[in-house]
Amino acid sequence: MIWETGKYLLGEFIIDSELGAGGMGEVYKVISSRTQRAYAVKRAKGLTQESKSRLLKEIDSWKSIPENPNLNSYKFFRTLDNEVLLFSEFQNGGNLKEGIDSKWLYQGGEKTILLNILDFSIQIAWGIKLLHDFGIVHRDVKPSNVLLSYNEKDNSEGYSVKITDYGISSFVTTGSSSVVDSVSDHCTMAYCSPEQVNRGVIDHRSDIWSWGVTVLEMFTGGATWQSGIVAQEILNQIETLQDESQIDLPKIPDQLFRLLSRCFIKDISKRQNDMGVIIAEMTSLYKSVSGAEYPRKLYKSEKRPQLKVNAKDCIKKIRYASFFYHPTKDHAGRLLKKYKLQVASNNINEISLIYDTISLYEEIVEREKNSKKKWFSQSNQEWAFINLGSLYLSLAEIHRQEGDKDGAIIYYDKSNALFDSLYSGDKTWKNKADVILLSGFGASLILGIKAHQDFHFSIIASCIACIAIWIISIAGAAYSTGNNRSKKIASLGRGFLQKGKLLYSLGHFEEAKANYLKAENSYNSAIRASSSKIISESLIQCLVRVGDIYIKTKSYKSALLSYDKAISLWDKNKRLFIRNSKTLRESLVSKKAFALILLGNNDYYQDSTKQGATLLEESIKSLEGRIRGDNSNLNLKSTLGTMLLFRADVVFKMNIEEGLKRKIIFGTYDRAVELFKYIHKKRKSDVSLMKLTLCQSDRLLALFALNPNNVNRSEFQLCISHLEDIYDKTSSHEVFSSILRLREIIK
Repeated sequence: MIWETGKYLLGEFIIDSELGAGGMGEVYKVISSRTQRAYAVKRAKGLTQESKSRLLKEIDSWKSIPENPNLNSYKFFRTLDNEVLLFSEFQNGGNLKEGIDSKWLYQGGEKTILLNILDFSIQIAWGIKLLHDFGIVHRDVKPSNVLLSYNEKDNSEGYSVKITDYGISSFVTTGSSSVVDSVSDHCTMAYCSPEQVNRGVIDHRSDIWSWGVTVLEMFTGGATWQSGIVAQEILNQIETLQDESQIDLPKIPDQLFRLLSRCFIKDISKRQNDMGVIIAEMTSLYKSVSGAEYPRKLYKSEKRPQLKVNAKDCIKKIRYASFFYHPTKDHAGRLLKKYKLQVASNNINEISLIYDTISLYEEIVEREKNSKKKWFSQSNQEWAFINLGSLYLSLAEIHRQEGDKDGAIIYYDKSNALFDSLYSGDKTWKNKADVILLSGFGASLILGIKAHQDFHFSIIASCIACIAIWIISIAGAAYSTGNNRSKKIASLGRGFLQKGKLLYSLGHFEEAKANYLKAENSYNSAIRASSSKIISESLIQCLVRVGDIYIKTKSYKSALLSYDKAISLWDKNKRLFIRNSKTLRESLVSKKAFALILLGNNDYYQDSTKQGATLLEESIKSLEGRIRGDNSNLNLKSTLGTMLLFRADVVFKMNIEEGLKRKIIFGTYDRAVELFKYIHKKRKSDVSLMKLTLCQSDRLLALFALNPNNVNRSEFQLCISHLEDIYDKTSSHEVFSSILRLREIIK
């Protein structure tokens, strides 16, 4: 596509302007046509498979860093052709380098300028400290990587500082060290520490040196030096440099002079090594200059969990290829050696591992398709296809969890195509009953032999025994093949199910339903071949999700049939559902109850309303009792929360006295909010936050519907802001619909 102002990007974002070029490529300002939020988008172009996998690994590391006022947070990524687009917060104040060069940093009297420099220095130090606490060495601290933002309505608090471009840093534990491969790749010469220039071992103390150089530049009005290693010499000459400057620069306080001198010690073992100590001294200095405490609150953050890839499974697949497929033996051997070393050092790049494993199996499949000489037997060929299909599924899940739903759909389609080709070409045993009949026939022959042991038909008995054993062995092979076939079909179903979930979240309900129905057919076939807990649960998921779509499209009778099928399947296979079995069934019953109530709104089905309401209340009462006995069970609480939302919706539509209606509805919503708050406190996931915020949104909408004249605009605005944050991460159609409804109210 052509990147021009006014053009649409990915059908949602409008390109506003080009901001320049960052460490990864061109940077643009774009605005979401849905939420009106502005983002800075970096284009990572010309990626090889290896560089793409490394970038996705770093993206996962950025995502684990929580939002903080002093870090410019990564929001999400998208794939476009062979490019990866990285979306982060857009900051409206430019960067510190622009502030120094344009001289606006030096507006006001000497004391005002000094306090501004100290304020920026403290905020930068705090942002770097957060990165260090998360085990990250930035490696390129400099004024142009310090973004500034301000409140356009009220800038009384001044500029907030946000550290950016920590994406080019290597993610190492701050207690260890890492060799710098190339100075230009990891830092800018004017801010480099001696160990970076000399390509030595570096750690968080290199960032402390670069922080000192950044502070030094604010006191000199610009970087006049070529290399950061002369920082101490520049500090010693600072009075001379300031006198020669064409602008009035504040004198550097003695306390800060001594602190910077400790940061510029070339022997890394003797250098200031704790950013916490630096912040404490800087806030003390601020107080002595201003006569008041440092006014900003410095917020701490907890690291969020990162993605987990099944590294053992990937390595097992690579080992399998090295044993059974000679043409790629060397390739597989190199990968095994590489990742065994990473596992041993407990520093494995899991995203890179899955990409490398996929690349290996794509090579195998392509060779087998195009080569006349087949290295694999039919069964081994199938396993290569199955392994590649399951890897595509795993990669699709990674893209989905990272918010790249378009990228996820691409890999779900690749996986589905592979498993579909395997399934459609499968001519093996199609019915587990055939296997049981064969096995039973063989067993009956043996029993017949035993019954006639008294007779002296030893030769005939021996022949019959051989036939019986042969039949049982066929039955065993067929059963094994049936299990294998079941796995293939189940994998196909999983691809359709996950793709359906994605399409549903994007609001493409008909496409989602088509994928759910394909998944349902696949799982039905898989159950006939080999019943299992996972397959049965997945089939129930399909039935429930098809029912949910029928609810969305107001086909309540069809929804009821779908939920009934799911309940019937649970009842038939309940021996498989040992853990949380009652919770699953109660959840199904509550959905059926909701469908009955909605169906009852049609005069023809009036009786179903009472039946549905009774079912729903019984389920709620049962769950409340179980929660009292097991208060830590989050699944129970989540199911109950969903049921309470059903109840609130039902009561809202009932024709009862207004005061009683309000009491029931808000009592129900308050209980649901309490449950979802508890769940989010424990899980701290995007999904748990989305459920909580949607519940709060529904409560506000009900409040407005019952009392339109009592609207708290600030409460609505806060909820919209939280929903927009969630939409950034999930692109959920449900979240977007809630945003629109709330906006409509406060217009």
